[in-house]
Amino acid sequence: MEYKYKIKITGNREIYLRELTVEDYKNLQKTCIESDLSTFEDYIDNMISELSEVDIDDLNIVDIYIIVLEIKRYSVSDEKKFITYINGKKGGIRVTIDQLIDPVIQNFDKISKGGLYELELDDFIVDSLIFDPFSKKDVVTAYRKDGELFESGNIGDFLPISIKKQIDEKISHIYKQFSDIVLFKLNNENGDENKICFELDKKYIYEFLKVMVKDDLKSLYQNIFDMKRHMNIGFNEHKYMTLSEMEIYISMFNKEIEEENKQQTENTNNNQFPKI
Repeated sequence: MEYKYKIKITGNREIYLRELTVEDYKNLQKTCIESDLSTFEDYIDNMISELSEVDIDDLNIVDIYIIVLEIKRYSVSDEKKFITYINGKKGGIRVTIDQLIDPVIQNFDKISKGGLYELELDDFIVDSLIFDPFSKKDVVTAYRKDGELFESGNIGDFLPISIKKQIDEKISHIYKQFSDIVLFKLNNENGDENKICFELDKKYIYEFLKVMVKDDLKSLYQNIFDMKRHMNIGFNEHKYMTLSEMEIYISMFNKEIEEENKQQTENTNNNQFPKI
């Protein structure tokens, strides 16, 4: 039985995911480095599906944001280091996952109203449109003036541009209510402060997540090499190992090497003849 950790997402829902394996993490890093945003988005969606014990088909864009950051917390690290300038000198700050998640989910609970919004129309064949501004898909359900279902589907498939514009304006108004969420601040070399704010926009969120999960792939390959070359851990064994397990083994290996070098130094010093 695999260990699974719990993640709380919007709507007081909970999901359970297994930890990333070394192979999962390697593929994630390669996707961050080599793929465009659309491919990265597809990879993230598939990764969440593979890590989950059940099918998840009703995730909104804020859920995706939370889940990916929680995956980083449980499988890699609960913080990310960013470069900033302190009194004109280059330095760094550590941003925690809680800093990135807590203010977003608090505002979402206040603003989302269950996720669904209605737009009433007076001069169109339908009377109202129901849409979810937080959905990953541009799905709209339209009702006729007599209350019967008119059509449900992609916004561009059956609505004219003028109606689509009204929906976009409504969604933009909702998004602006999130724009004052400051996640963290960075200073440039001139001392100017830059506020890194949350934006409720699919493209922005996936770009931000790409930055958050991207790490040093060279370091990972070095650890894999050490395990295979010096610790006799074969490919299939490390492939299904979690990152935390790999770090423990590498730490034990480095400690052993350090102790061996220390012992060799002590032996060399003890065997030296005193100078006359």
